[in-house]
Amino acid sequence: IHYWTNFLNHDTPVFTGTERIAKQANLVVYYADITRPKRGYYVCEFKKLTDSPTDFPNYTITEMYMCELEKTIIREPQYWLWTHNRWKRKRKGFNENN
Repeated sequence: IHYWTNFLNHDTPVFTGTERIAKQANLVVYYADITRPKRGYYVCEFKKLTDSPTDFPNYTITEMYMCELEKTIIREPQYWLWTHNRWKRKRKGFNENN
């Protein structure tokens, strides 16, 4: 993990592999926004983040993705896996090898 961002008002480590792969292969980047209109039914809306990832500075696409994810969680927090301890690592004293 080489990048940290503010996510849900917490300093959060973020994997950037998706952005790096998109830039290397010049791939279109989408965010999949999934909603649950009723029991047993799901709707997935693909939102294009960019069709030219190489035009963006490093970590910009990652920030765009995290912003969309945060909006999704705020809109429907009951569907986010809250048992996952996203903030167990702290930037201070963080060792990438752990």
